[in-house]
Amino acid sequence: LVGKASSTYAPTSSWAARVGVPKELRINKHQIDLAFAVTDYKVQGKTLDYFIVSLGKRGAGVYPKLKLVDLHLLVSRVRLGARLFVIGLNPDDVDHLRQLRPSEVLGIWEHGYNQITEMWEP
Repeated sequence: LVGKASSTYAPTSSWAARVGVPKELRINKHQIDLAFAVTDYKVQGKTLDYFIVSLGKRGAGVYPKLKLVDLHLLVSRVRLGARLFVIGLNPDDVDHLRQLRPSEVLGIWEHGYNQITEMWEP
């Protein structure tokens, strides 16, 4: 996993000289970048330069299940669509995404406001 790119570093501190750190260190770069996972709650209100979202079908017993509002929140956090990456998605197995529907509460909220009276109706 060690990449071909490497660089050298010359420590210049007096501490490095005292403890015998070599005058030149070779630093190997790895093909693996450190990353971390976040939940949809953690990214609310944030704008990200890059975002990777896993949309693969979740196994039995994995909760919470993905909702349409969660999916919208996740894919809308990135600045440019070209920097949004989807992993774990088999194009032949997207039925779990086709079954996503808006919340009934959202429908009630969208249709409950009367623009003429400018009031919410039950």
